Amino acid sequence: MYVCGQNKFLQNMQRLISDNNFPRFSILCGAVGSGKHLLADAISRMIPAKYIICESNVDGVRQAINVANTQTNDAKLFVFPDIESMSISASNSLLKFAEEPPNNTYIIITVHNLESVLGTLISRAHIFYVDRYAKDDLLDYIEHNKYEFTNNDIVLSLCETPGDINIAHETDIDFIGTANIGNELKIPTLISVKENDGKLNYVLFMRGIIQVAIDRMKQSNNDSSAYYAIVSETSKYLSAMMQTGRSKQMLLDNWIISLHMRLVGAVE
Repeated sequence: MYVCGQNKFLQNMQRLISDNNFPRFSILCGAVGSGKHLLADAISRMIPAKYIICESNVDGVRQAINVANTQTNDAKLFVFPDIESMSISASNSLLKFAEEPPNNTYIIITVHNLESVLGTLISRAHIFYVDRYAKDDLLDYIEHNKYEFTNNDIVLSLCETPGDINIAHETDIDFIGTANIGNELKIPTLISVKENDGKLNYVLFMRGIIQVAIDRMKQSNNDSSAYYAIVSETSKYLSAMMQTGRSKQMLLDNWIISLHMRLVGAVE
């Protein structure tokens, strides 16, 4: 089973399990795309326990309770993913389940924002945080998945998690100004203008574009006007997007169009 990085995290889990101290109820907290579910699966293999993904609603909790109460001989790890949107009634049902889990039962809930989780759930749980990924970890992930990018340095400047790498692989982030405008306008559909929706965060993406352009401008032996255009246009639109009351999606589209026109002009 391949897990990108997280050696320290996994060693800590193995130590707790070996010492028979792994909690029956825990919260796994980490950014979108950080591999929380894969890590939960890895924990289930260490215990060892049957890995069961549950729906994060009342019916999902009831089904988990039924399985836990009727299948008591084998160890089971129930995972409730991304419970930020879980209703109060479902959260209360999960709380009752977590307070006195049946024998051979472990429960993990995954979140990317603890503030949206019911306080009583947090108070009952042991909280584990997913470690931040080093650039070498992400490069290893790229090589393991045999992803091919025009420039790995750009990808590593824009991505913070393996999930980010997966999203970046779905588009060519090095083709602004070199493709037709219709293809370039697909870029905003892969960038997040909301929090934690599984896409590349627009601030991270645009700041990465700026940094890459600056680095290339320093290395350029020829005319660097195209890189200057990227820096100036992206900085202008990023500033506008961070202001309240502006349509971020419209600004993203306008950024791509404006950047395309400037780069085409720079090439000509």
